Amino acid sequence: MPITCKENEQIFSRLNIFKWWEAGYTGKGVRAAIIDNGCLPNPYYKSCGYPFDDGRNEGGHVTTVHACLAEVAPDAEYYFLYGPTKENLTWIKNNNIDIVVMSMTGSMDMSILKDTEIPIFVSTGNDGSGVDSPANKDYVFGIGAWERTDVKANYSNFGNELDFVAYIPYIKGSQSGEYYKDYGTSCANPFAAGICALFIQRCKELGIKPTRQQVKDFLIKY
Repeated sequence: MPITCKENEQIFSRLNIFKWWEAGYTGKGVRAAIIDNGCLPNPYYKSCGYPFDDGRNEGGHVTTVHACLAEVAPDAEYYFLYGPTKENLTWIKNNNIDIVVMSMTGSMDMSILKDTEIPIFVSTGNDGSGVDSPANKDYVFGIGAWERTDVKANYSNFGNELDFVAYIPYIKGSQSGEYYKDYGTSCANPFAAGICALFIQRCKELGIKPTRQQVKDFLIKY
């Protein structure tokens, strides 16, 4: 069974993550695409690398995003994609991806995935205002940040387009291997997606490919 640090135990217990792990749900068999600006591999978390290596894979932001997701679903298959380009989104559409995670904001067109049933998790932004694009689109899940004291994170963007909020886990640093806590909706977003990955594994083992609505219903009840 996976392990985590003492600092995560309270929220992992509250969210029944340990029970998922005990039942054998760790993200195994779930194919997750992480869209970002490049990645410095973190040796403490599994990954499957880049489908397209264009030489721009040096960015470190997605290293943190990946770790926040893999801390919950350590056995999922993680694929890194540089930006929501048409090529990358088409690859996602055609390669049996089960979940998409993007902790970026801006005027990005992800509509090529609108008619799929792939759950798309996008961070809402960190300037304390309304939900940024593309998290405000009706075919994605806009995720805000929630403090461990059970109040809204003051930097987190909120609004009518917000779908869910999530805590931020402690993760292992890629250099030291020591646990630390980052901040921002960029970290809350993959934590929510990690819980979804456990649910998707269960569905797949039952021969079910969940729709976005089924994923949303699961998260609402969760």
